[in-house]
Formats: sequence, structure tokens, C-alpha cells
Amino acid sequence: MNLLQVGLANVLERIVDTLRDNTEVSYLFLKPASKKEPPDYLDIIAHPMDLSTIRDKVRRMEYKDRNNFRHDVWQIAFNAHKYNDGRNPGIPP
Repeated sequence: MNLLQVGLANVLERIVDTLRDNTEVSYLFLKPASKKEPPDYLDIIAHPMDLSTIRDKVRRMEYKDRNNFRHDVWQIAFNAHKYNDGRNPGIPP
């Protein structure tokens, strides 16, 4: 572990905190979807992602650059649209 990795982890954790603090929307993505609610989520979503998983990956310093972090954040939005488009119209793009 070097200073650049520590610095990156600190920046990424602040970004996760900012996303989590936007509670109007973030409450939906704080924890992994459970097998009970919604019951078909894991049948539809191949790569689930949530903010607590991202935070854990940041703390374990699994992100070696911002691109993998960015992909995981994108995965949350992608999954939300894949699961909800058609069944919950009105979700903004």
C-alpha cells in the first residue's frame, strides 16, 4: 500500500459519503437488495451493486484507479433502470 492508494481511497470514500448523504435517492441503494424484497431482482440483475458494497471495496482498497470505482457507481444506475424501466415508468434517465 502506498500513499497514492491511500489518497485515492480517501477521495473515493468522500465521494461515497456524498452519494449516501443524498438521502432523497440514496436510501434505495444503501444496502444490497435482499432475496425477499424484491423477490425477482436477482433473476433480472446479473451484477448487483450498492453503496455499502462500494464503501467496503474502498476501505479494502480494492479500487486501484477511478475507472473501476466509476463502473461500480454506473452499475447501480444501470441496474436501477434495467429492473425498473417498464414496471415503474417515470424514473428519470
